[in-house]
Amino acid sequence: MVCKMAEGSEHSLDTNWLVSLLKKSFADQKPSVVVNTEVSLASAVGENFLSTVHRVKITMLLKGGRRKRFSFMVKTEIPGGKLDSVMGVLNTFPIECKVYTIILPMMGALMDEFDDKRDSIWSNCFGYRPYTSLVMEDLSFEGYTSIDRTKWQSIEQAQIVLRTLARFHAMSKILLARGLLTEDDRGHNLFVNDTKTFRVLFSSTLKVLSNVIKTKWG
Repeated sequence: MVCKMAEGSEHSLDTNWLVSLLKKSFADQKPSVVVNTEVSLASAVGENFLSTVHRVKITMLLKGGRRKRFSFMVKTEIPGGKLDSVMGVLNTFPIECKVYTIILPMMGALMDEFDDKRDSIWSNCFGYRPYTSLVMEDLSFEGYTSIDRTKWQSIEQAQIVLRTLARFHAMSKILLARGLLTEDDRGHNLFVNDTKTFRVLFSSTLKVLSNVIKTKWG
């Protein structure tokens, strides 16, 4: 393939050479041999009630000869007892898997279509095991940090959250308008469609809150 240069240039450019360089670059980045693996808990006790999150760091030897470390977040459902009934009502993992493997990639393609070069607002999913485990990229490995949920957010952090929610909403509306998402993709909202569960959950939450106020606040 030969590309004609812009007006004023006397030479054409053979893009086949550029394509071959691109292919070689991708080939050199292909993982080849596992050198080392480290597994650790990524969330403190009490931070997650329905799942366990592990951080897995894998050092690989790439095909091009370079060593590179990859880091993943592995979210695994906690089985057994009352949690199973809660997960059955909320349908959390199947919905989460669908969002990460189908809906978010469509939003990523939408960002590419509109040449949106802003940071992605989600972590990429590498795969899942129906419906107990979900493997995602570790954003802390890319320099992102988490906000302490027990402390107040700054006005700047709150503004970032609101802008991010607005982007999700806008992209969802476009996908709905194009028919790529349907009304069924909105999912089951227990606060709207499951009055019995909502009443039990809401009353239990108030009881726990009142107990904490009595015992912890004096």
